Amino acid sequence: MLEVCLLGQFDVRKDGVSILLPSRPAQSLLAYLILTAGIAHRREKLSGLLWPDSSEDNARSNLRQVLWRVRKALNDNSSHDLTYLFSDQFSVEFNPKSDYWLDASILERQTKEATDTNQLMELLRLYRGELLPGFYDDWVMLERERLQSLFDREVERLLEQLKYEQRWTEMLEWGEHWIAYGQKPEPAYRALMEAYGALGNRSKVAYTFDRCVKALRDDLEVEPSELTLNLYEKLVQGPYEIEPASITAPIDSQKRPSERPPYKG
Repeated sequence: MLEVCLLGQFDVRKDGVSILLPSRPAQSLLAYLILTAGIAHRREKLSGLLWPDSSEDNARSNLRQVLWRVRKALNDNSSHDLTYLFSDQFSVEFNPKSDYWLDASILERQTKEATDTNQLMELLRLYRGELLPGFYDDWVMLERERLQSLFDREVERLLEQLKYEQRWTEMLEWGEHWIAYGQKPEPAYRALMEAYGALGNRSKVAYTFDRCVKALRDDLEVEPSELTLNLYEKLVQGPYEIEPASITAPIDSQKRPSERPPYKG
């Protein structure tokens, strides 16, 4: 099996053995093809995508060489039904029926179907950081933002479910996890404050609020929302009590959230 990790790192293994692809264009080509498995891409599109500043002839020549290197690295000499890459003089395609595993694909496809809190947690652990860190191709930037939005949306859903189940320690873990891999998401700080409040730790509530204020000011140049301010005031004034109206339904009965960008504060 071909195992490919693109979240937080670029790592390719075949049958457990690491595959070395030192060329950045080769890494980018394989990543693009496997992320769009099943789509036949015109060669001129791929060459323009990877070498936008080169002449058409040079770009197509580069594509032929890089494609050969990728095939060689994958040892892609199996039967037609199991080969990883289909190519002809016009197009190149990653075979969606080949035996492969891709972290970004699993994250995107299975989180939408997850109806169990523990299952959702395990799937979200696949997100170990942004897509292809250190790559600055235009297509990477767009795909990176899309997957980041997906992660933000699903981890916020997970935190609501952990709150419903009153799993405060795990709520703390995932609040910090979101902050580490997100873009200073204000809802993550609120989740931490609520968990610390439920555990009776007011000093941590105050510390988390200060972290939130500093992060929003330093990174986004905004102040905390009224929702965050009201929550903080409520938590420091007395014992934390879960209000029934604030608890969401169990995860399997929730409606799917709308396809909207994550709230960044």
